[in-house]
Amino acid sequence: MQKRPTIGLAHVGLWTFQFEMMVDFYVSLFGFVVSDRGRQGTRHYAFLTASAAAHHQLVIVSGRIATAPQAPGGLNQISFRLPSLEELRDFHFRLGNYRVSKVVTLTHGNAWSVYFHDPEDNRLEVFVDTPWHMPQPFAQKIDLSRPDEEIRSYTESLCREVPGSRSMNEWQQWALTALGIDDPEGPGG
Repeated sequence: MQKRPTIGLAHVGLWTFQFEMMVDFYVSLFGFVVSDRGRQGTRHYAFLTASAAAHHQLVIVSGRIATAPQAPGGLNQISFRLPSLEELRDFHFRLGNYRVSKVVTLTHGNAWSVYFHDPEDNRLEVFVDTPWHMPQPFAQKIDLSRPDEEIRSYTESLCREVPGSRSMNEWQQWALTALGIDDPEGPGG
């Protein structure tokens, strides 16, 4: 019997027609704060959180296309958190047994990720948090066949090169202040 992965739903990404309006909607109605904002190519990204324990719970992405059937729809991706690089590596290996496509392994500085599309072409991500915060969006390919320490060292060196990078503990302190949370164990902490 195959061991079940220790997995949890972590965040959702939404393609949008009206980027700023959607950011404002989720910030004002749900009380999210923008933890990072940036641009990659022609797309704008806003990373939103309502918890100091998560860099982002919702990603708003510009560039939704209105024409079908090429339109990606409203859902950008579904992301699942794993507890370790070992489990990420095992998950990546197991993908070979399934009908998936567009498999890519990346570091975002704050996460090590495997992206892929399911049989109906929905984009999925499985990832492991790193101990660093890096301003987003950021993506660099990684080789999961490399030893854990080499992946950690490579990611840390990338983080040290990017202004605004810091430890996840420092970022969490910023998030607690931005969210107005005095008790990190209380609601939203």
